Amino acid sequence: MPGKVTFSGSFMQSFTSVGPMLDVAALFSAIALYSGIFIGLVMIIAFGITFTTMYVVYSLSSRFQSNGGYYFFTGKILGKGPGVAISLMYVIYAMLVIPDISFFVSYFTLSYVNSFSFLAELWVYVVPLLFLLCVVWIVSLGIGRSIKYTVAAGSLELLFLLILDILFFSRGQTLAFPIIPRTQTEFLSVFSGVVFGVLAFSGNGSSIFLSEDTVNGIKTVPKGITYSYVVTGVMLILSAFALASFLGMAGIASYSSSPFFVVISIKKTLGMVVYLIFGIMAIVSATNLSVSYGNALFNAMRKMTVHYIFPNTGIGQKKMLILFLLVEGAIIEISTFFFGSVSAFIIVAAIVSFSYMIVHMVSGISLAKLSAMTGKFKRIIPAILSTLILSTTFVFSVVADSSSGSAGLVSIIAVAVMVAVVLLITVVGVSISPRWYSKITFSEN
Repeated sequence: MPGKVTFSGSFMQSFTSVGPMLDVAALFSAIALYSGIFIGLVMIIAFGITFTTMYVVYSLSSRFQSNGGYYFFTGKILGKGPGVAISLMYVIYAMLVIPDISFFVSYFTLSYVNSFSFLAELWVYVVPLLFLLCVVWIVSLGIGRSIKYTVAAGSLELLFLLILDILFFSRGQTLAFPIIPRTQTEFLSVFSGVVFGVLAFSGNGSSIFLSEDTVNGIKTVPKGITYSYVVTGVMLILSAFALASFLGMAGIASYSSSPFFVVISIKKTLGMVVYLIFGIMAIVSATNLSVSYGNALFNAMRKMTVHYIFPNTGIGQKKMLILFLLVEGAIIEISTFFFGSVSAFIIVAAIVSFSYMIVHMVSGISLAKLSAMTGKFKRIIPAILSTLILSTTFVFSVVADSSSGSAGLVSIIAVAVMVAVVLLITVVGVSISPRWYSKITFSEN
């Protein structure tokens, strides 16, 4: 369906893939757990780090128009092996995003209706599946119709977040925030939080996966990414400081142990109307993000069959959606059983963030090589800088998370296993199936 997505759709595809309201309702709690009152500083650092990554995505999307996105860029520039590895890496971590959001929806929804706590043990498994069904239904409508939902719901989300920040500052407890960490412990705590801060921006480039469906995609997509990055960056930094002002030092400590604390504070300070609207918009934001990721993932996987990375089995869209539901449902139920909604959300969020950094490190290398090949040497510096910054953040975050408790260790181990499996599949696949490998192509058509 070429030409179905306009600039507003491209912008909102990236904006809603960030899920700003969801960040305030949930992800900021994970940052506060590690970084406390430094939540605003964390978002400033994360915004700075992702500037170079967004520049890389902007530059590559200005050069290539393919729904393959990151794996296509890598395969086109660095070769088949890296391209296949990144395609597998992307599919794995992209398939974790919707389950991760469903954990939040489960916890958040049940907290809102705590008067029905006797059903909590059952509903903690049912609510995520209902959310998953809703998301898949919207995605099944197709790019043309689902993007209209994204634009409408994303506009409401942006408007409400602006109003919420104004309310937070107007009823804030403090405007004095520590900016510079004074001890090694505080320094490491900031880097632990940066993992989740970077995650907040991880969806900003998702409109590249809709580039073939976008009107004049070679120009519209990079423009949409740029506008989305600036708007979400300003909004998230503003929201982080607004939230810290609203809750204060003691409130941030309570918020870090219970994401629902901010909702209780809103009800107590801002009243029932804001409390109810906040809950509704948090779920809308979660749905927006999941639909945007779902559209991006399905487009990328369709392109992988065109490039012969995955076999074209001839499975129709309905069967593909059913298979997707079964896999995602299994991830949700197993994770909920072993970790519970809150811990599963934090663990999977960290896995997605680390995976995102790896994919973008490789994208930075791809742009550096492309720039050297085409003589555009000015682009080499930000490309290398992006890879170096992400590598440094990755290492510091691994060190910090490895000493932050069992959740951090589980995330690190999971990412290590994931990378090992991806590399093993790539290497073994080349060795035992040279015919498959020889058919792989990274054409733009």
